[in-house]
Amino acid sequence: MKKVLVFICIAGLIFACGCTGYREIERGYLVTAVGFKKQSDKTEIVLETLLPNDTAENIKETEILSGAGTNFSDAYKNLQNSLVKALYFEQCGVVAVDGTFSPDEIATILEFCHNLPSLNIGVYVIKTDNINSLFENGGTAGYDIIGLIKNKTENQGDIFSNQLYQIERDMSKEKTISLPEINVINKKFVLETK
Repeated sequence: MKKVLVFICIAGLIFACGCTGYREIERGYLVTAVGFKKQSDKTEIVLETLLPNDTAENIKETEILSGAGTNFSDAYKNLQNSLVKALYFEQCGVVAVDGTFSPDEIATILEFCHNLPSLNIGVYVIKTDNINSLFENGGTAGYDIIGLIKNKTENQGDIFSNQLYQIERDMSKEKTISLPEINVINKKFVLETK
């Protein structure tokens, strides 16, 4: 009887601690940045994902994943079908769009992003001349770009209102949106102020 009571107490503690609803990072890809680019007659979605690293502290390894399709939904489905693990967007900090997209296409991209599972509406939206160089620069573009924008904002005041919820709000009021442009020059992220 004591063994049964001990088992019930331990099971109750496990459920009380909330240890049953966790997701192991090893079971999925932790997305830190999402990029959208044109590729001739197709569109491509590029994801920067953070890899778990148990061997060293403060070292972040990333893996770049991509999928192409005739539209954003097809590209995303093709990307998902090529993976064996799930995609988690909770840590995504940046949505980068190719500078060749028109304002209407950017609006479609932002609407698509809004429907991504667990994507934070506070994610920063930027444009760039080269999605590949942005994500293949080394380090974690998603986190590094947030730091660059926040640093620039702290030093020069609130010059960027480019988080997804702010852009959606401005678009609903039919305001013209202006996204900050970030490019890679000499292997460093540079915030272009035009």
